[in-house]
Amino acid sequence: MQVRRRSKLQLLVAGALLLSAGHAFGYHSDAERLTDDTAYTLSGKRLRLGVFKLQYGIWDPLTVGTYTLPWVVRTANLHVKWRYYFDDPWALALQVGGYRLDVSKLELFEDEPGDAVITVGTFEPSVSYRFGSRFSLSASVPYTEVRAKGTLNTKAFEGGLSGAVDNLQVTSTLEWRVSRVTALVVHARYLVFQRVFADGRAVLRPDDYTTVVIEADAESDALNFTDAWSVVPAAAFSWRTFNLRVGVGYGNWNIAPVNFVLPKKTLIPELDVFWAF
Repeated sequence: MQVRRRSKLQLLVAGALLLSAGHAFGYHSDAERLTDDTAYTLSGKRLRLGVFKLQYGIWDPLTVGTYTLPWVVRTANLHVKWRYYFDDPWALALQVGGYRLDVSKLELFEDEPGDAVITVGTFEPSVSYRFGSRFSLSASVPYTEVRAKGTLNTKAFEGGLSGAVDNLQVTSTLEWRVSRVTALVVHARYLVFQRVFADGRAVLRPDDYTTVVIEADAESDALNFTDAWSVVPAAAFSWRTFNLRVGVGYGNWNIAPVNFVLPKKTLIPELDVFWAF
C-alpha cells in the first residue's frame, strides 16, 4: 500500500514539473533578459511569480506588478513599467508606482498605531545598453515621495503631521552573462538627496542611532546623509522556470520599494526567488 501511494505521489509531482516546464522559457537569452534594475520588461503574456514580487507582461513593452510583502501590513501597491524605446543595443523605460497604507489597520502589530494615511509615489526612468551578447550596462534615476497625514505612534515614528519625505537616487547595474543559466551582476546606488518637510510636530527614528525632530511648518535635511551609497554584487541563476538571485554587498541600506535610505552603513544581503511561466 505504501509503495502504491508513493508511486502515485511521484507521478503527480513529475506531472506538475512537466506541465510547468512546458510553458517556461526562463534561460538567459536575447528574448529573456533581467528586468530588475534595467530598462527591460517581461515578454508578452509572461508571469513572474515570486516570493517578493508578482509581475505580468501584458505585451512585450508593458509590465504590471505588485510587491508581496507590503500586503502583509495591508499596504496596497501597484507598479507599471513601460519600455517605450527599444532598438538593440539600446532600451529606454519608465516605471511608476503607487502605495497606500491606512495606519489604523496596523492594530495587529502595534497598540493604537494612529490614524494617519501614508501614500507613496515612485517615478523611475531607466536606460540599458548591450555590449555584444554577454555584457549590458543599465542606469536609472528613481525619485520617491512618501506623504503622510494624521497621527502616528510607532517605534519608528510618532507625532501628528501633514508632510512628506522625498529622495532622489542614481543607480547603475552591470551584467555579465557567463552562460545561459548564470549571470553575474553588480548593482550600485547613490543618494543624491533625501528631505523631510512637515506641518506639525514629528519624531522620526529611522534606526537605533538616529532621531529626527521636525517642528511645525519646517523642512529638514537631517535625513540627507552625505556619502550615502551601496554596492551589491550578486549571481542570477535562471533555469526553465526557477530563478534565483543571491549576493551580498555593503553600504547604506535602501528599503525597497519606498526607496528610503538608512543612515548607517552595513552588510547588505540580497535574495530573490521566483518562477517564470
